[in-house]
Amino acid sequence: MIRARTASAAAAAALAGGLLLSGCGIKPTGVVDSGDAALVTVPDVSGSPVLYFVSPDGDRLLPYPTGSIGDTSHLLVALLAGPNPAARASGMTTALPTLDGINPDTAVIEYSPTDGVTARLPFAVGRLSELGRRQVVCTLASAVVPGSLSQVTLAGTDTTLGPARCEIGR
Repeated sequence: MIRARTASAAAAAALAGGLLLSGCGIKPTGVVDSGDAALVTVPDVSGSPVLYFVSPDGDRLLPYPTGSIGDTSHLLVALLAGPNPAARASGMTTALPTLDGINPDTAVIEYSPTDGVTARLPFAVGRLSELGRRQVVCTLASAVVPGSLSQVTLAGTDTTLGPARCEIGR
């Protein structure tokens, strides 16, 4: 008799446990879109400035190491000059305006610990493509304060854009 009770109790416990597990109230769903994947930005800690040019596919930026190029004004002049022959040979292009009639030496780079980097550019920035804006932002973001990623404001002859952070993956 005791065995029958024990067996009945075990069967009831197993049945109740099964009901609890299957009736927890969570309904199955399909895939739920939750936005873009996480984006990680890593500052260049090598100390060597990097120029950012448009990929051969034209859909993203690629870093191009410069070696030693001098101060940030020289870095900006190099960026505005476009890809050098080696970078062009690998298919890199630029989304920035050509320098025809533009004096790149009039570009001024300012830094403030609270406001980040401000690039005063000798051309209109309001009609720059998103890639063009990101070229300047990403090139200057880690160059002004090595080992960090500063926010960058672009001040052109027509308007001011930003501040913006370098987001390579978008």
